[in-house]
Amino acid sequence: MLTLLQTRNIRFAFAFIPLFLPLALELVTMSAADASGRLKQVRTLVAAAVILVLGTTAALRFIIPQQESHYDAIDYMAYSDCANQDFSVLSSQQPGRIAVPQGLALPVVFAAPDGFSVAAVPFHRASPGMKRMFEAFTSHASEVRRAALAPFDYVAVCRFPLSVDPREAPLYAELARGGSWPGLQRIPSPSKTDFQLFRIDHSSLR
Repeated sequence: MLTLLQTRNIRFAFAFIPLFLPLALELVTMSAADASGRLKQVRTLVAAAVILVLGTTAALRFIIPQQESHYDAIDYMAYSDCANQDFSVLSSQQPGRIAVPQGLALPVVFAAPDGFSVAAVPFHRASPGMKRMFEAFTSHASEVRRAALAPFDYVAVCRFPLSVDPREAPLYAELARGGSWPGLQRIPSPSKTDFQLFRIDHSSLR
């Protein structure tokens, strides 16, 4: 059980198979009578482990008070992935680098034609690009935002149904509500969509 609890980020059930190989080999090599007794022991241990886990979980629910979750602009940027939206406006533009919130990065990568790239996908090795995007979308200083967006040709943001506090992320809050920003030229989409693409005019970007 300790091994199972310490194994993190395992997405596939077959990853647990090696944990049970020693037991399987032991059952195969022992006699039928011994195997029957061994199986009873295993069932008892499994039942005890399940009861322990469920009992501990139930106890913790009473011991630890429930806390209300509060979300901020960073959470919204990580969540907003523009599901089921039309990205076809990308096909009408010259390939370039796109500054996007981290939640939108992979959808844009999969939807964009060859030649486009995004600032960073949401993985730890892309932390320098993620830092640059946080600076671009959350900074109140124009010079910081201009420096963060300097290597990019476009900005892409999806409209977000919840209100984003502009004090937390001024640029993201404005674009997420469908607004505009000095130095970002909106590119019309061929269909109604929450996906918004802007061309960066670095000379007038604020």
